[in-house]
Amino acid sequence: MIIDCAHFVAGGQDVVPVSLGDAGRLAGEAAGFVWVALSDPAVDDLDELSMAFDLPHFAVQDTPEGYQRPKLEHHGETTNLTVKTVRHDETGTQLAIGAVDIFVGARYAIAIGQSSPDALEGASERLRTRPEVATHGPMAAAWAVLEAVIDACANLPNGHALF
Repeated sequence: MIIDCAHFVAGGQDVVPVSLGDAGRLAGEAAGFVWVALSDPAVDDLDELSMAFDLPHFAVQDTPEGYQRPKLEHHGETTNLTVKTVRHDETGTQLAIGAVDIFVGARYAIAIGQSSPDALEGASERLRTRPEVATHGPMAAAWAVLEAVIDACANLPNGHALF
């Protein structure tokens, strides 16, 4: 499911692409950068994403594998960072572990979350409310995701704080 899809120019949101294909075209043709956030995407969404942004198919198809360790990899012109997320489950009694894969290219940042919708929504909010950060391009989106993940971990109630 697409959580967010936006095109940022000079720190502000320019347009909202209507599909992953449109987002991929904008990343290749327009100034600024494209931000895409997907939560628990279906295989078809991952295939479309891979084609639209010319991402390595194997790297994108790895994202649903929840057992992955945190990692940093380079695939051509794309950097892939995987981080673990933690939050309380719906009952509030157990911790739920998820993951976010962040793909950063010259003109795009894509976050794919598995059991991590809060991190993605928090990142989107940070990009929109901090245009001075968004002026730094795709790496600003990676920062926004990491900041949201860290905040979620630091704010766990009931003595579960990790920091």
